[in-house]
Amino acid sequence: MRRLLRKIQSSYEKQVLFSLVLFSGVILLWTMLFYSLHNSYEAKKISPIEALIFVVETVTTTGYGELLPFSHDLLWGFVLVMMISGVVMFLMLVNLFLTPIIQNKVHPVPPTTLSYPCADHVVIFGYNPVIVEVLEHMHCLGVDIVLIEEDEKKALREAVTLPGLVQVIYGRFDEEKTWNNAGVSDCRYILFCLEDMISAEVLLGLRKLTHARVIVITTGHDSDQYLTLCGADVLVHSKDIVGTLTARHALLGVEPDTLATNPVMEKILQETSSAIGTCRFVRIPVIPGSMAEGKTISSLRFETDYHFRLIYLIRKGEVILSPPGDMIIDRSMVLYLIGPGNGLFKLVSGAFLARSDAENLAIIGGLGTMGAVIARDFIQLGLSCVTIDRNPKAGADVTGEIRSALTNAREIVHSARFFLAVTQDDRENLFSTLMVRHENPDICIFSRCSRPELIPRLYEAGADYVVYIPTIIAQAVCRMMLYHNAQILHSIDHSWHIAALQVTSRRVTDAGSLRKKTQVSILARDRKGYVMFHLSDKEEICEGDCLYLMGTQVQIQKAIKKLSYDPQ
Repeated sequence: MRRLLRKIQSSYEKQVLFSLVLFSGVILLWTMLFYSLHNSYEAKKISPIEALIFVVETVTTTGYGELLPFSHDLLWGFVLVMMISGVVMFLMLVNLFLTPIIQNKVHPVPPTTLSYPCADHVVIFGYNPVIVEVLEHMHCLGVDIVLIEEDEKKALREAVTLPGLVQVIYGRFDEEKTWNNAGVSDCRYILFCLEDMISAEVLLGLRKLTHARVIVITTGHDSDQYLTLCGADVLVHSKDIVGTLTARHALLGVEPDTLATNPVMEKILQETSSAIGTCRFVRIPVIPGSMAEGKTISSLRFETDYHFRLIYLIRKGEVILSPPGDMIIDRSMVLYLIGPGNGLFKLVSGAFLARSDAENLAIIGGLGTMGAVIARDFIQLGLSCVTIDRNPKAGADVTGEIRSALTNAREIVHSARFFLAVTQDDRENLFSTLMVRHENPDICIFSRCSRPELIPRLYEAGADYVVYIPTIIAQAVCRMMLYHNAQILHSIDHSWHIAALQVTSRRVTDAGSLRKKTQVSILARDRKGYVMFHLSDKEEICEGDCLYLMGTQVQIQKAIKKLSYDPQ
């Protein structure tokens, strides 16, 4: 009996179930007894239904009294017992249902267990702007996510504000109880976004409980060995990713004959690959002197000559979907294209390389981890760079405030082709961008940003390309996660998503039916390495095809459901 009571008390759901069963059992018992006693002592006979109605009225103290008065005292005593038991059970149910609600209003408590069971899910340790972007990408795939938070106030806030597929667990990162409550033994991926040593400590105890793929977002390389020994499967170096992404735009200024063998070109091919299909989704900026500058989109013949499709472009922060063919390309644009990976070299070298006799000089403002990665990649590209940092220990070419250094080196600013504002101070990046754009209207400017609300201001200050770090890292992380044979490759302005989806449904459908039922835009179809754009409505979509789709979160989810194999 004690063991049974302990089991009931261990779970709120069990307490509710027990109370409802007890209440129903008492009602049934009173009905049987009342039916027997009434028909034994009263002249007027009643049916079982009439007995049930009278018992419910009495227990709930409704008391319409259709069967009163009674002629025997035993029935009066029995009715009194029913009334008292009804009041007791009512108070029990009020305590069970209303007390948690009142307590949650007066002193809310964050959840420590899952509100519903899940498996094959993602468990995330830590919550910050990077995870916000990851959640937005993963939510599009309809994936169950469990977020572990050890700060009580943050856990309460996140439990209320995060979307429905995210369950928040409050508990210490390093406690096995928290791991079990989050279902780590049944999850598919575990993502850490904590300090490196905390991630290593937690992972050391957690690894033996799960076979999930563990991804750790780290800021440097100092803890790589510890994290790998503790069981990390993938290390995502945030500053390396953002630094290489920024530096590779300068790839457009190298000589064509060295492009194919350049290590940065190899990085682009590796980073833009996905677990599905052969296509690459790439972003290419238009730098000063680019062959594309001043030409119309239609004249570049992306699909005819290079077998790449232009999806959209960004001009000074403005997103332009399906830009018209007569639009003239200028240096303020960044183009986003999709096509087969083996044609990327031909696309870059044939349409976007810069033709200029000017020296490929870059000025790097800020020589932290990210600036150092950019400088390293620039050197690999064979480009010259001048680094500026206020920290004497950074080893920059110029030590001091960036704006002061730029003022004293106006000749260098006028001759430079690139300026990269990559300090950790958004305000410093903003005003150095403004200053450089004023001094050199033709320079190509890349600015780092940590706060999304400042992105429009950086574009207004003259930046050609703004790097919002959390989005870049989230996209890199989500490329490593495959769910429902689908991956989110890119998000556009937090509204539209580009996904790669492997068709596993055995039912043959057509492109027109898919568009009509899901409202998605079909960007391309990859069938055994043959990529096709602009599918007609009658074009068949079969098992094994890889589709590249664009749509809202709901539209992508509908497409995944329609094109995925359902064994039932």
